[in-house]
Amino acid sequence: MTSFQRIIRIFAICTLFFAAMASADTTSVINARPSINGKLHVEGTNLFDEHGNQVVIKGASTHGLTWFPQYVNTNLFRQLSREWNTNLIRLAMYSYDYVHGDREKNLEILRKGVQYAIENDMYVMVDWHILIDNNPNENLAEAINFFNMMAKEYANVPNVIFEICNEPNGDCTWEDIKEYANIIIPVIRNRHPELRP
Repeated sequence: MTSFQRIIRIFAICTLFFAAMASADTTSVINARPSINGKLHVEGTNLFDEHGNQVVIKGASTHGLTWFPQYVNTNLFRQLSREWNTNLIRLAMYSYDYVHGDREKNLEILRKGVQYAIENDMYVMVDWHILIDNNPNENLAEAINFFNMMAKEYANVPNVIFEICNEPNGDCTWEDIKEYANIIIPVIRNRHPELRP
């Protein structure tokens, strides 16, 4: 199987392209790289780098990290970065798999993915992916521990972006998500003094 076929196989279902820009004039928007643009932040509906330049991030998402761990490898990340010119990889840590599975294995794969992204000058979105558990509050204690650990570990790494809750469903409401976010966001900010209000 060729490298291209391997990429298509894993990303056929789960490829997401991100574009964080609202301006119609895209000529002044920079395709961000951590080595040049550093930490990113949002102003209104636009994304900016640490120098105040409007930037864009675009890339792909993995499926569940433990479902296809063979695709979390340096060659794939290099190809996505150099040949596809993507500057973001999203690592989908399915919360149910993390809570009810082998946490150490999940963390090992996640950390490898973060390292490969750093080595290939990409931003990396650490995604706490809700699905089977429907409501992020169901595993709140585990989410607090996970984000405390990740935020501490990557506090000074500009590549890392946290996605605190992806794909809540079922009877989950916006109030549930807000309640969860109001707990998780301070956990992350506590490890990043520059993010404190």
